[in-house]
Amino acid sequence: MWLLLPVLVVTGCGPSSTFSRDTSAGCMRLHGGRVANAAKGLDTIARGANASAFRVRAGTDAATVAFARTSQDAESLEAAYARALKVAGEPTKYLLYRNRNAVVIWAHVPGDDSRETVIDCLVSR
Repeated sequence: MWLLLPVLVVTGCGPSSTFSRDTSAGCMRLHGGRVANAAKGLDTIARGANASAFRVRAGTDAATVAFARTSQDAESLEAAYARALKVAGEPTKYLLYRNRNAVVIWAHVPGDDSRETVIDCLVSR
């Protein structure tokens, strides 16, 4: 006796290849983050991000979230931040995070709740 199992094929599902700056900022606001859109508060690296950036305060922790058009561009942003942290003698492991096209740099080592809010709110459109 043959057992036939139905096969479900789903297309168009799954994560998008890039995170959305606006959707991510909205999520952070919904979770209590204070997002500053003014470019004047951004560092030089973030101002060079080719898909925008913003500063966010989550709890008592502050971060810059920079978006690139591609993952490869984000790797370049990450490398620039890593060099800057190294020069400053800061711990890259705890202050720098990259996923797909987004790079997060913290002003200081964040608390778990703040880190979770920002990282979990990196979302696609």
